[in-house]
Amino acid sequence: MTQKDLASKCKLSSDTICNIESERIKNPSIKTINKISTMLCTTNKYLLNLNNCNYNKIKKFRLEKGYTQRELASLLGIHQSTLTDYESGKIKTNKNILNNLCNIL
Repeated sequence: MTQKDLASKCKLSSDTICNIESERIKNPSIKTINKISTMLCTTNKYLLNLNNCNYNKIKKFRLEKGYTQRELASLLGIHQSTLTDYESGKIKTNKNILNNLCNIL
């Protein structure tokens, strides 16, 4: 699938897809990520590369959505210090937490 095809199917501009792929857009919105992941039949987690220690993305998306660590930790049902450890890469998130993060963010 070309960038143009993907853009058309996601109702996004070709420039947006190009800029995301080239990382000129470093933090695309969750709405955009949802569109792309749905069209590509994959998960947000895969697209965001959260399985590969890109834990700083958790913080970026948390801040983008306007959550404090305390608020997001509460939504996830975990302690704030655990979220801090996830965001710093000190500990790895489990599958359930990653799925919950993708749903919340």
